[in-house]
Amino acid sequence: MKNDRKPIFKMAGLMLATLVVGIVLGGVLTGAVIRHRVENLRDFRTAEGFARHMSEIIGPVPEARRGDVQAILLATGRTVENALDGRRTELMLALDDMEAQLSVVLTPEQLARWQALRQRMRNRVGGP
Repeated sequence: MKNDRKPIFKMAGLMLATLVVGIVLGGVLTGAVIRHRVENLRDFRTAEGFARHMSEIIGPVPEARRGDVQAILLATGRTVENALDGRRTELMLALDDMEAQLSVVLTPEQLARWQALRQRMRNRVGGP
Protein backbone atom coordinates (compact mmCIF):
# COMPACT_ATOMS: atom_id res chain seq x y z
CA MET A 1 0.00 0.00 0.00
CA LYS A 2 2.83 2.39 0.86
CA ASN A 3 4.53 1.80 -2.49
CA ASP A 4 1.33 2.76 -4.35
CA ARG A 5 1.35 6.27 -2.84
CA LYS A 6 4.97 7.09 -3.61
CA PRO A 7 4.50 7.69 -7.37
CA ILE A 8 1.44 9.86 -6.68
CA PHE A 9 3.40 12.05 -4.26
CA LYS A 10 6.28 12.34 -6.73
CA MET A 11 3.92 13.34 -9.51
CA ALA A 12 2.09 15.83 -7.29
CA GLY A 13 5.42 17.28 -6.15
CA LEU A 14 6.60 17.70 -9.74
CA MET A 15 3.34 19.35 -10.72
CA LEU A 16 3.53 21.70 -7.73
CA ALA A 17 7.17 22.58 -8.50
CA THR A 18 6.25 23.25 -12.15
CA LEU A 19 3.39 25.48 -11.04
CA VAL A 20 5.62 27.46 -8.66
CA VAL A 21 8.31 27.94 -11.33
CA GLY A 22 5.64 29.08 -13.80
CA ILE A 23 4.21 31.58 -11.34
CA VAL A 24 7.63 33.01 -10.53
CA LEU A 25 8.67 33.26 -14.19
CA GLY A 26 5.31 34.80 -15.11
CA GLY A 27 5.66 37.40 -12.38
CA VAL A 28 9.20 38.31 -13.36
CA LEU A 29 8.37 38.58 -17.06
CA THR A 30 5.20 40.57 -16.41
CA GLY A 31 7.16 42.97 -14.21
CA ALA A 32 9.79 43.46 -16.91
CA VAL A 33 7.17 44.13 -19.59
CA ILE A 34 5.29 46.61 -17.40
CA ARG A 35 8.51 48.41 -16.45
CA HIS A 36 9.48 48.69 -20.13
CA ARG A 37 6.05 50.08 -21.06
CA VAL A 38 6.13 52.62 -18.25
CA GLU A 39 9.57 53.79 -19.35
CA ASN A 40 8.29 54.17 -22.92
CA LEU A 41 5.32 56.19 -21.71
CA ARG A 42 7.55 58.48 -19.67
CA ASP A 43 9.82 58.95 -22.67
CA PHE A 44 6.79 59.63 -24.88
CA ARG A 45 5.92 62.67 -22.71
CA THR A 46 9.01 64.61 -23.81
CA ALA A 47 9.36 66.31 -27.19
CA GLU A 48 12.45 64.30 -28.12
CA GLY A 49 10.94 61.03 -26.89
CA PHE A 50 7.74 61.72 -28.83
CA ALA A 51 9.72 62.42 -32.00
CA ARG A 52 11.83 59.28 -31.53
CA HIS A 53 8.80 57.02 -31.00
CA MET A 54 6.93 58.51 -33.93
CA SER A 55 10.02 58.07 -36.13
CA GLU A 56 10.10 54.40 -35.18
CA ILE A 57 6.40 54.05 -36.02
CA ILE A 58 6.70 55.88 -39.33
CA GLY A 59 9.78 53.96 -40.37
CA PRO A 60 12.49 54.95 -42.85
CA VAL A 61 12.08 58.33 -44.54
CA PRO A 62 14.02 59.36 -47.64
CA GLU A 63 17.04 61.52 -46.83
CA ALA A 64 15.57 64.50 -48.71
CA ARG A 65 12.50 64.56 -46.42
CA ARG A 66 14.10 63.45 -43.16
CA GLY A 67 14.74 67.00 -41.90
CA ASP A 68 11.18 68.10 -42.65
CA VAL A 69 9.68 65.05 -40.97
CA GLN A 70 11.94 65.47 -37.91
CA ALA A 71 11.01 69.16 -37.61
CA ILE A 72 7.29 68.31 -37.75
CA LEU A 73 7.68 65.55 -35.16
CA LEU A 74 9.69 67.76 -32.78
CA ALA A 75 7.20 70.63 -33.09
CA THR A 76 4.31 68.28 -32.37
CA GLY A 77 6.32 66.74 -29.53
CA ARG A 78 6.78 70.17 -27.95
CA THR A 79 3.03 70.78 -28.24
CA VAL A 80 2.30 67.43 -26.59
CA GLU A 81 4.86 68.07 -23.86
CA ASN A 82 3.40 71.52 -23.13
CA ALA A 83 -0.15 70.15 -23.08
CA LEU A 84 0.82 67.42 -20.64
CA ASP A 85 2.70 69.88 -18.44
CA GLY A 86 -0.33 72.17 -18.45
CA ARG A 87 -2.59 69.32 -17.37
CA ARG A 88 -0.17 68.39 -14.62
CA THR A 89 -0.14 71.99 -13.40
CA GLU A 90 -3.94 72.06 -13.38
CA LEU A 91 -4.02 68.80 -11.43
CA MET A 92 -1.53 70.08 -8.86
CA LEU A 93 -3.51 73.31 -8.39
CA ALA A 94 -6.72 71.34 -7.89
CA LEU A 95 -5.02 69.08 -5.34
CA ASP A 96 -3.56 72.11 -3.52
CA ASP A 97 -7.04 73.63 -3.33
CA MET A 98 -8.53 70.37 -2.08
CA GLU A 99 -5.82 70.04 0.57
CA ALA A 100 -6.46 73.60 1.79
CA GLN A 101 -10.16 72.85 2.16
CA LEU A 102 -9.62 69.46 3.78
CA SER A 103 -7.05 70.78 6.25
CA VAL A 104 -9.90 72.57 8.04
CA VAL A 105 -12.04 69.45 8.49
CA LEU A 106 -9.61 66.52 8.71
CA THR A 107 -7.85 65.29 11.83
CA PRO A 108 -4.07 65.77 11.92
CA GLU A 109 -3.62 62.01 11.34
CA GLN A 110 -5.89 62.04 8.29
CA LEU A 111 -4.12 65.10 6.90
CA ALA A 112 -0.73 63.46 7.50
CA ARG A 113 -1.86 60.36 5.55
CA TRP A 114 -3.01 62.54 2.66
CA GLN A 115 0.25 64.51 2.68
CA ALA A 116 2.30 61.29 2.69
CA LEU A 117 0.36 60.05 -0.35
CA ARG A 118 0.84 63.40 -2.05
CA GLN A 119 4.58 63.25 -1.44
CA ARG A 120 4.74 59.75 -2.95
CA MET A 121 2.86 61.06 -5.98
CA ARG A 122 5.33 63.94 -6.35
CA ASN A 123 8.30 61.61 -6.04
CA ARG A 124 6.91 59.30 -8.72
CA VAL A 125 6.38 62.02 -11.31
CA GLY A 126 9.45 63.99 -10.30
CA GLY A 127 7.47 67.07 -9.36
CA PRO A 128 8.11 69.75 -6.76
